[in-house]
Amino acid sequence: MKKTWILLLVIACSYTACHWDYYLSNYLFDKYCNEDGRTGLFVYEKVQLGDEYFMPFPKDKDPLHLDSRFVVGDNLMINRERFDRDFVLDVYKDVLLTNIGPINAVETSVIRKSDQKVLGKAVSLKNGKGWWLWEVSFLGQRSVDTCPSGRDEKGFSYYRRAHKALIKNVFSHQI
Repeated sequence: MKKTWILLLVIACSYTACHWDYYLSNYLFDKYCNEDGRTGLFVYEKVQLGDEYFMPFPKDKDPLHLDSRFVVGDNLMINRERFDRDFVLDVYKDVLLTNIGPINAVETSVIRKSDQKVLGKAVSLKNGKGWWLWEVSFLGQRSVDTCPSGRDEKGFSYYRRAHKALIKNVFSHQI
């Protein structure tokens, strides 16, 4: 009987030692996700671009294979080469919020090169759900929680939605 209690105590302690950060990271992740102003699309300055920044779709590419972040109309898109001369698009940069999980903010930002001003950014969160689950993966796939979570009616991830919409919300076409 004494050996049974010792075995149960060892199992309980082992489970707690391996999974304590799973529960703590889930708690912190929920707290971060529900914090106002932590995630979403943030536009600090709207910029009107002149005609020199725009071009029709390339004839050699299928419109479905174009970078949707730069498509602004039925046959109009921002010329990426021209855009990159004046702006920096920093895509999906991980910013560690806490080692517990780990929990990262994933940021995409647009920066004007001339004054290094951040014109806008999109922020999502991801939770590694604890070091044990992070290190031990199933068939090489790591399972993470994301915020915002879910998919829209077309199947697009809410987690990536703000990142994809950033350029369209910061820049407009001069008429």
